[in-house]
Amino acid sequence: TITGAVNLPNGPVLSYVTASPTQGEYLEGFTFDTFDGHTWTTQTANVKQSYGANAPLPPDNATASSNQLSTSVTIIQPPGGSEHFIFAPAQPGSFTVPVTLLTNDAGNFTSAWTQTSPLRPDEKYNVTSDVSAASPSDLSTVPFPVDGLDDWQNDPNSQTLQQYYLQKPADLSSEVLATARIWTNDASTMYQAAMDLQNRLTDSTTFTYSVTNPPVPANTDAVTWLLHTRRGYCTYYATAMAIMARALGIPARIVNGFSQGYYDTQQKAWVVNGSEAHSWVQIYFPNFGWINFDPTPGFSVAHATSPTSAPAPGATKTPTPGSSNTSGKNHQAAPQLTPTTHQSGNSRPFFAGNDFASQNLFLTVALLILLGSFIVL
Repeated sequence: TITGAVNLPNGPVLSYVTASPTQGEYLEGFTFDTFDGHTWTTQTANVKQSYGANAPLPPDNATASSNQLSTSVTIIQPPGGSEHFIFAPAQPGSFTVPVTLLTNDAGNFTSAWTQTSPLRPDEKYNVTSDVSAASPSDLSTVPFPVDGLDDWQNDPNSQTLQQYYLQKPADLSSEVLATARIWTNDASTMYQAAMDLQNRLTDSTTFTYSVTNPPVPANTDAVTWLLHTRRGYCTYYATAMAIMARALGIPARIVNGFSQGYYDTQQKAWVVNGSEAHSWVQIYFPNFGWINFDPTPGFSVAHATSPTSAPAPGATKTPTPGSSNTSGKNHQAAPQLTPTTHQSGNSRPFFAGNDFASQNLFLTVALLILLGSFIVL
């Protein structure tokens, strides 16, 4: 449910070792497909399929070109809850522990990956993932569904995509479609339209990342509310992009999990804090499968970062300018995570009043403090 504020756990949740110390991975745990204007639910998780350790898992798109990625994960602070979600880079192909997949009736899309027993502190598992090898030029060859019916109808997942991943709230404001059309007016391909939506929402001169927001009114859908307030946390932005894409006829869903964290040079591993819990978007491209997009201001799935050492206990990690390292920010996560709160560094200061006198008073006090500091020094 998209609420006014979001609370997340303190400290490291897990660490992982993967191919590169300069490029981390988003770790997905579960997806959502149905939105009523305020709350996401999953209709495609009505079938459970169990797989033993190292058993190959069914791909969402068997024809998609991919690169195999091996990741070793260590659990530090297990997320609680009734479902034992297990986290991995996109499109897990196998785990070294027994897992259960939540899928739709046809079994062609996985909504969540869970372990058969609760995750434990210091537990380790390895996962191989089939990460999409599609380049921007590859994705740019895919037409809009309305312009390339053959490509879409020949995709084996076509019926499931239409049934689950084009749904929109019945009372969705007409403003959402109108805005999506304006933002993508120059797009000639689906990929360009997706990038247009992502770039508009990540524009920090227009939208602000904030973990403390006014509640969404009951009579207003969350996307329209974001367009008016222009502030929110990651689930606001993921929701806006997914629903706008659907309004344009593009299959989309939102994903919950963790952003990449930060690289610890002492541990030689990526460390993921509870504050890295995150929501982002996946858009389906025929012949390529689900592709990640991140429309939250300050984040990017093109997430190369410079290696850093672990922050001191209790310290707030400051991202390097130009880096997409986002440790210390809060993102929407599974509702069962243990709560704690940080204030986002992206929140903008503001005057208590807008009148000229109050601004003059503020500036006068600031100058006096500055003058006093010089005298003391």
